[in-house]
Amino acid sequence: MKCNISCAEKGSLQEDLERYRGAVYGEIKQIKVDLKQQGIAGTKEKVRYILVEVERSWKTEVDSQIIVATDYTWGFNFKEGNKYLIYISEWMGN
Repeated sequence: MKCNISCAEKGSLQEDLERYRGAVYGEIKQIKVDLKQQGIAGTKEKVRYILVEVERSWKTEVDSQIIVATDYTWGFNFKEGNKYLIYISEWMGN
């Protein structure tokens, strides 16, 4: 499953879940960066694909491992081996 993710502002989990399609909590297993370019002379954009081993999910069922995709526009610096609560804004599910 590939997901697009968002950073959430401070608030309660319940408030945040009302704004998003769901959330997952888990450990970052691997991060891969790809260069995405639009057209021959278009802008270059880096996209990160993050493999997450899911321990718990809210509002949606997900596989035990998922890949989330994000660009660098909001600049969150995930680190392999750390655990995060990730809010899902949309997904290209199974």
